[in-house]
Amino acid sequence: MKNIYLIFSFLITTTLFAQVGVGTTNPQQVLHVDAAKNNNSSTQNIYEDDVVITSEGKLGIGTINPITKVDLRSKTLTDNVIAVGSTTQTATQAKEGALQYNGNLKLSDGANWINLPGKSLNALVYANNSSNQSLANNTQVLIKSWTKQEDVTNSLDVVTGIFTAPKDGVYVVSFNAALSSAAIPNNSYIEIHLKSNASQGVPEYRCLNSYPGFSTGNATNISSINCTGIFYLKKNETLSPNIFHTFGGSRNLINDASYNTLTIYGL
Repeated sequence: MKNIYLIFSFLITTTLFAQVGVGTTNPQQVLHVDAAKNNNSSTQNIYEDDVVITSEGKLGIGTINPITKVDLRSKTLTDNVIAVGSTTQTATQAKEGALQYNGNLKLSDGANWINLPGKSLNALVYANNSSNQSLANNTQVLIKSWTKQEDVTNSLDVVTGIFTAPKDGVYVVSFNAALSSAAIPNNSYIEIHLKSNASQGVPEYRCLNSYPGFSTGNATNISSINCTGIFYLKKNETLSPNIFHTFGGSRNLINDASYNTLTIYGL
């Protein structure tokens, strides 16, 4: 009987006052949670830890008088931020007005995810190489051991030579290379392979420098090549600079960093 009376009393009180307080005996809205239980204290910032729901269905965090549907604008705190993650939903599934962050802040218009202004840093890599790396004949060799001069998004692994896209976007890649002076046989060639695992666009670019020779016989000289490619990479997709040659034996990357350069720029 006592329990029934208590429940009845609670229901009457809730109905009469239409306000519920959690951690506070003086709720200011329909639902008022005082996480720190400090609303009765004399400290200045007593509402910075509070959460309220008003009779209009507005949610306030750090404020007891929300103006918008969701209001985080505490007058005292300096960390009034909201975190937005990414989604696998299409813009159609997410509906108009949805937000996500995947390298850029994006807004759904109901049909497409639209990049909003104020995007994050674009990749900018400039690296050179004086490693004198050995390059086997008739073998695609990934060029490693780079020295970074600039990498604003820290996206190039200098040990492996692999670049990882920091966000979805277009990347312009330029690779210049030279091999130490050695015999260049007739009808031999050297190639650069700019390779990626891009799921859209062109995944690989190849550039060729050939030495037909005809009747001149073998020559001894430095061989060089350059290649530029434009890739569309999604966040965390990778690309790498590779060299392939048919000079009949192993060759070495020239030991001069000014010849061997890698530049990557995100648009």
